[in-house]
Amino acid sequence: MYTRKEIKALQYKVEQGQLEQRLQRNNLLPEIKLGYRWLSSTNPLQHIQAGLDPENNITQLKIKMPLFLRKERANLKLTTLKINDLRLEQEQVKLELNNKIAALKAQQNSLMKQKSIALNVADDYKILYQAEQKKFDAEAELEILPTDKGVGRWKIKKKGNFSLF
Repeated sequence: MYTRKEIKALQYKVEQGQLEQRLQRNNLLPEIKLGYRWLSSTNPLQHIQAGLDPENNITQLKIKMPLFLRKERANLKLTTLKINDLRLEQEQVKLELNNKIAALKAQQNSLMKQKSIALNVADDYKILYQAEQKKFDAEAELEILPTDKGVGRWKIKKKGNFSLF
């Protein structure tokens, strides 16, 4: 689901920690060595009697196990804690990414609403402008008349010779 490089890197670290944990568990196991050596020069498979003769071979069994296993158990516990830490970090990165995505979606929705409101306001002002223009055209005339202060001043005349300027 997540293909971000941070999440993949954390996933690889978790897998590496699990492998290390398996190695630490194997360090808790006893070490067993089994040895077998023939004393005669004849092949024991050719002569079954010679192969089963206890005087004709040496068998060894070595078992090695530390008494307290403190170091091995501590290493296993540390590895387990590292794995848990990596998993929590991975979940944190996922949550941060989900929060960023949610924030961007909320921002996008907010901008879309603002755009819609701005378009509605612009349409309403256009309608208001057109209505005012119709009202103005119905009530008054706009003329350019020469005046004392200069040529080309605007004067608005209402019906009935009333001027606003």
